[in-house]
Amino acid sequence: MKNNNQNKILLPFVLIALFISVIYSNTLNSSWHFDDYDNITQNSKLHIENLKFDSIVQTLFAMPGGNNDNPKLYRPTACFTFGINWYFGKDDVRGYHVFNITIHILTSFVLFLLITKLLSTPALKKRYKGNKYFVALLATMLWAINPIQVQAVTYIVQRMASLAAFFYVLGLFFYVCGRSAPNLKGLIYYLMVVVSFLLALGSKENAITLPIAVILIEIIFYQKIESLKKKQILLILAFVCILFTFTSGVFLFLKEGPLQFLDGYSNRSFTFIERILTEPRILMGYITKIFYPITSRISLEHDITVSTSILKPFTTLLSIVGILGSVGFSLITLKKHPILSFAILFFFLNHIIESSVIPLELIFDHRNYLPSFFLFLPVAVGLEKIIVLYENKKKLIYIMIVFFVPLLMMCLGFGTYVWNMAWATEKTLWEDAAEKAPNSARPIQNLASSYYSKIGDFDKSIELYQKSLTLKDPKPEYSKFVALKNIAGLYYKKGEYETALNYAIRAIHIDPSNINIRFKKILILVQQGDLVNAQKDIDNLLSQYENDEDYLLMKGRLLLMQGKNEASVKYFRKALSAFPYNYETSLYLGVALSRCGEYAKADIFLNNAHSLSPRDIKAFLALLENSYRAEDGHKIDIYASDLISQFTISQIQATLKNIDKDNLEVPLSQSILLGVISDKLNQTAEKIIGDS
Repeated sequence: MKNNNQNKILLPFVLIALFISVIYSNTLNSSWHFDDYDNITQNSKLHIENLKFDSIVQTLFAMPGGNNDNPKLYRPTACFTFGINWYFGKDDVRGYHVFNITIHILTSFVLFLLITKLLSTPALKKRYKGNKYFVALLATMLWAINPIQVQAVTYIVQRMASLAAFFYVLGLFFYVCGRSAPNLKGLIYYLMVVVSFLLALGSKENAITLPIAVILIEIIFYQKIESLKKKQILLILAFVCILFTFTSGVFLFLKEGPLQFLDGYSNRSFTFIERILTEPRILMGYITKIFYPITSRISLEHDITVSTSILKPFTTLLSIVGILGSVGFSLITLKKHPILSFAILFFFLNHIIESSVIPLELIFDHRNYLPSFFLFLPVAVGLEKIIVLYENKKKLIYIMIVFFVPLLMMCLGFGTYVWNMAWATEKTLWEDAAEKAPNSARPIQNLASSYYSKIGDFDKSIELYQKSLTLKDPKPEYSKFVALKNIAGLYYKKGEYETALNYAIRAIHIDPSNINIRFKKILILVQQGDLVNAQKDIDNLLSQYENDEDYLLMKGRLLLMQGKNEASVKYFRKALSAFPYNYETSLYLGVALSRCGEYAKADIFLNNAHSLSPRDIKAFLALLENSYRAEDGHKIDIYASDLISQFTISQIQATLKNIDKDNLEVPLSQSILLGVISDKLNQTAEKIIGDS
């Protein structure tokens, strides 16, 4: 009997693992996307080189863009796993995908175990006498292989959502186990519920609803609530828990006071009221996508029409009525239809944080990973009852249903496999998103980014950024700023400085506080030869950031370009004291000192620049010019020989040509260097001829 039960557990695990592994097998090389960069690849706190205690602790505070002077815990469970991934594989995506898929398999298996336990609870064991293992496996598989789950599994950073869901379902499983265990063993199970809850919260804050889910299970599957007094007590308890959970969830998500979340609407294209009205439509849309998950309806980006009133659009009212009706029906029929009531209440409960008042983006499909856990349980129960009903009566219907179930799973698995193909690269993902959400700016902007960063097609990228200026975005002003800033940068790279300047000015008009575009404007002005306005702009930046090495270096460069050599030295020295190992600062300081006639000091800093970047030809050229100005024939001979031996004539020519053409290059004398190098080449040629 024991071996039979073990087989009933082992076989489902093998089937779950096999099916999930197959349909996610094409994701192992899927690239980094979107928030992956800020959260993982550009998050230095996760880039650990060892597994020492301090390194592990560091990962727990890996908030993207966090303040290193005042570090705060940020989803430590998930971030710890990212740190471990980085230690073993750096930015190789394969290890991250294997981990994500493994979490999905484990979550599915624990969900299977939990459902088998729920089907044996007091509320169901007398009423439900079917094959609980079949029902649990079917419900789990319909959830696990559904295309709606792809975003939580294949999108690497959404491990935060899937890991939270894993510990969440594990906590529920431990609770149900503890409910039927003897005293000491039961206490251990309850302790594991608390541990699981904390680990889930450490993965993502929406796991705060777990205590209410436990209460739901207790009320629906264990308690007999015939007496009015008991109903009132349970109702009050549930209300208090929901209120506490919601308030805590807001605080955890926003790290601020209970009402501070309202400030977040200042950066959104929708108001607080509009979000409250729009989310019911989105929730109903989630449900239709879960039960009808064709890939054309599932995307990283969605075109959403915001509800401006209860009747605009009219589906707003229908959705609100639908949700209230569903919840009301579930509460009224808790004991009559426990499975259906639990599935509905669990779904809406777990959308209460991310799909209510918090000013997050309106829609993301990965938010359904946890809420949809039990939605297929009523479906599986219904199918099992139909199979049993027709098994010995109408064989044709029985055969059709028996074939329908695996066919359904094959269709869902195929849909998931196909949807995963879109995640292969940034280009394929954003092309898919742009096709499905043609009125949204974000996929167009990200597609534009992939065109110039991956393909190098600047013109196509500019075209797409310009198109995005006419489209919608959750942060409209920020979206326009990003497009204008990037267009300015692309025209700058193309050498079309007048056009680049126009776009930079438009971007600054939207966000005058952004120092990156203000600095880009200075670079453009320098390339245009407008040193007067460039100097005004750099002085404005230095008035705000007087010790910034980049701004100090730029100030010195501008002074050097204007022949104010001694004045430039002061800024180069200040920049070098702020950042002692900066190659460019050492190089420019050496050139400035050489122009001031301080050749010995110049030689020190130029050699320092050479040691910092031994293969950079400009340090060689600067050393050679300084030796010429110092009239040091011995050093001229050494540096010229080293230059000719380490670099080709074409490399030297290209560098000198670029220095003469590019206003932002180190100001070296082309005439001096050409003369010295020519003399050295002639001497070398004469020696070769003489030796022959």
